[in-house]
Amino acid sequence: MRTQVIFLLLAGCLLGGCKAPKKEPASSAESVALNGSLNISGAYALEPLMAVWAAQFMEQNPGVQITVRGNGTGAGLDDLIAGKVDLAMASRNLTPDEEALEFWDVMVTKEGVLPVINASNPHLAVLLERGITRDSLLAVFSGRKPVSWGNLTGTDDSRPVKVFIRGDESGAAEVWADYLGLELTELAGKPMQGDSGVVRALLNEPLGIGFCNCHYAYADDGNLQAEGIRVLPLDVNRNGKIDDKENFYDKITNIQRAAYLGRFPHHLCRELSVLSREKPTDPVCREFVRWILTDGQKIAVQKGYSELRNCDIQELLKKF
Repeated sequence: MRTQVIFLLLAGCLLGGCKAPKKEPASSAESVALNGSLNISGAYALEPLMAVWAAQFMEQNPGVQITVRGNGTGAGLDDLIAGKVDLAMASRNLTPDEEALEFWDVMVTKEGVLPVINASNPHLAVLLERGITRDSLLAVFSGRKPVSWGNLTGTDDSRPVKVFIRGDESGAAEVWADYLGLELTELAGKPMQGDSGVVRALLNEPLGIGFCNCHYAYADDGNLQAEGIRVLPLDVNRNGKIDDKENFYDKITNIQRAAYLGRFPHHLCRELSVLSREKPTDPVCREFVRWILTDGQKIAVQKGYSELRNCDIQELLKKF
């Protein structure tokens, strides 16, 4: 499993009316040598960024060892409950049973979810010109009746749309279902493990469609879409074409700007968090999370995630 929008993001997704985070005063991590280890597991959506955060923090603190494993939000929470990890990564809302455990939690970034198709799709040019509406996506992912590529493109292509969804406990799937007005259990398609599983399936299926977290659809620098994959643009105003205001999927920074301007559906974004059984007392854990909320936010932007608002960061720091 790979160790895996922003400029400023709109309320509920990306930045709003707060200023960019100010640099915090030197923390104890900067003035006192840290020593110890930290184990983290959970959401695939957060794993790539968490791995980069961990590597950077360890470089600054040679006495610290951090291991990061992506195994899904549910598995990460199970690890946390069992005492196997110090922090769990979560990309979805907690269930009532999970909420009853009263975890200590901190939002660390935000992420968007996008529809994706194979770059060799025979209708790619038409799809990029016309985009796809929410209603068409609902028809595809609800599975209530067969949908052909002809139905989506206005052609006589009777070949069915091959649908891939997340088969694990996924915040991306929860967000996608909510956007379409479906229950999570109503999503129809072939279940795949993680975002990388969906992407791999699409790479082998020119007639496929799926969804994934934003950074899985782009190359590491965010300036190009991932090889073999294309983001399917959303026809938000449902006029049958992708207008200039809807044409922002070529690179992550343009999605980020679109989210700030309200052109990208805010329902397709959600918070990513870390959780522990109780408020951390271990210096390594405390300083790592504090560092994520301050210096680490610049790295989040570079990797295609959302930088938190300064006012949110100040509130989150009070949790310590």
